[in-house]
Amino acid sequence: MKRLFITTTILLLLAISSFAQVKNLKKYNNYMQRGNELSDSLKFFEAYEYYDNAEYWAGRNKKRKQDAKDARNKAIANIKNQKATVDSLLIVANNNLNTNSKINEYTWFAHEISPTIAFGRGSSSLFSSCFGELDMYIVKMRDDKNLIIKIEVHTDNIGSKKHKQILSENRAYAIAQYLKAKGVNKNQIYTSGMGDSKPVSSNATAEGRRQNNRTVIFFNKKIRR
Repeated sequence: MKRLFITTTILLLLAISSFAQVKNLKKYNNYMQRGNELSDSLKFFEAYEYYDNAEYWAGRNKKRKQDAKDARNKAIANIKNQKATVDSLLIVANNNLNTNSKINEYTWFAHEISPTIAFGRGSSSLFSSCFGELDMYIVKMRDDKNLIIKIEVHTDNIGSKKHKQILSENRAYAIAQYLKAKGVNKNQIYTSGMGDSKPVSSNATAEGRRQNNRTVIFFNKKIRR
């Protein structure tokens, strides 16, 4: 009777362990898949977190753990590259500011199209996936109070021009509000909603509309008089 009890207990423990392994593998695969999707969309901050979770759920499986670690390290490298891009744009702005004598009170020298800044269709609510990029700007702007940023938002032409104009203004405002909520002075932020007035591609295709729904970030420094 005692032997039967021990055997039953061992089998039960093995079943529980097997179930746990299946559950862990499912979580691991889900986190890795989502991390890869985010990396493909250049959302490396969010991808890093998913890879970090995948490494945890890899458990004692050395290969899975190493794959997750390698993916996480690659995400870190891409984050550094994104940061370097921001830094290089600021260097361009500073160089132009120092060498160009024919400048207005504010002259915008450097800019980039920001693929990670995204909104829901017809919405001005920011996706959390863009916070990583915005946070990089925030650090720079809090450290240097003379640094200014202009947020220019564009849309496709699906819907009335009035609606698209208002939508682009609201989206630019939403980005500005996020920056201010994180400690950036309101005098460092300018916004511009362009509606559908400056398309970069045809609105006849889904890909063209995706390109036209864009956010452009401009940098410069205040010119002291």
